[in-house]
Amino acid sequence: MKSILFNFINGALSGYISGITKDSVNMKFFQNQLSLTDLHLKKYAFFQHGLPVKVKSSVIQSVDIKIPWSSFQNDPVNIFVKNCVMVLKLPCNDFDEFVNEKEFFDIRESQLDAHELFKKRYFNLLKTISKQTLENIVARCLYSLQMNISNLHVIVEFPDDDKSDIIGFEIQNIKLSNPKVEEGIPKYYEKEIMIKGISFYLDNAVDCFKEENDIMEYVESLSKLKHDYVYQNEMISGNIQIKENESGFN
Repeated sequence: MKSILFNFINGALSGYISGITKDSVNMKFFQNQLSLTDLHLKKYAFFQHGLPVKVKSSVIQSVDIKIPWSSFQNDPVNIFVKNCVMVLKLPCNDFDEFVNEKEFFDIRESQLDAHELFKKRYFNLLKTISKQTLENIVARCLYSLQMNISNLHVIVEFPDDDKSDIIGFEIQNIKLSNPKVEEGIPKYYEKEIMIKGISFYLDNAVDCFKEENDIMEYVESLSKLKHDYVYQNEMISGNIQIKENESGFN
């Protein structure tokens, strides 16, 4: 079972996450829990979708997925993400230096490889479970899904030689929840979202992040500089409405 889940997860995330190994996937079957640790975004995870940023470094320290198989039709699926940090770089003045022709080719090849790997792993999964059953499981998971993300920190560099102006975003907690989880899959439902501890800062002429640096140590060193906060510890809340139609979900 662990091998099947590992192969499917690796196939689904291969276009965005690097270095997923069987050691980083831990399944506790009797606790209905799947854990992923020490994940890293690929360099062009955002750029391949048209966003003009490169990932210089990143880490997601842990992702815990709890699926209540014994009470699947009544209880929610929970995902807990802890300590997500990333350093991004903007192209600034020289876009050709930012991404050259060979890198464009490599990005496209990586997308095609990821698509083929996912397709292969998907069809392998269908050998153990019917397509309709898989679709029902996915739909139920999306409906009952509750997610909690703690400690998100994004740093965007505007580099100039060894120094850089940076924009920083910090969020203490993002919580996505269902007001009420019922049996089955309703045609229409809502999710509540609450974002706490939102902070935004602008720092000038700080040392650029270097590949040999440890990202967590780098973030800690920046915090000692006392960020120039534009605003700090704000909160946002709201509702998301989801409705099923003939082709899926809106």
